[in-house]
Amino acid sequence: MALLPASLYSGHTLVAGQLSVELLLEGGVGGDSRWNGSFKVRPDVSVSIGLTYTLMLADGRRGDILVTRLTYGGSSDDVKVQFRGSGKLQERGAPDPR
Repeated sequence: MALLPASLYSGHTLVAGQLSVELLLEGGVGGDSRWNGSFKVRPDVSVSIGLTYTLMLADGRRGDILVTRLTYGGSSDDVKVQFRGSGKLQERGAPDPR
């Protein structure tokens, strides 16, 4: 898995910035592959299972993700967020389909 800097958005609202995302791309070329991964957020960041967010990678790529699992440590530990990509991971400079 590649470790990439990214930000997480809900609509146009920043949910979390300065994330380190573990991203796994499976097969395909040009964003046609399946993709998934994980990142950690502070316990005070509101992320919910089953909701769709937009992941904006620092290199310009972006894509919608569906949160599939949250793993909590202790009360002060970060929360591990696991996700599945929804649709294509848009390449750098690709027009925003919204």
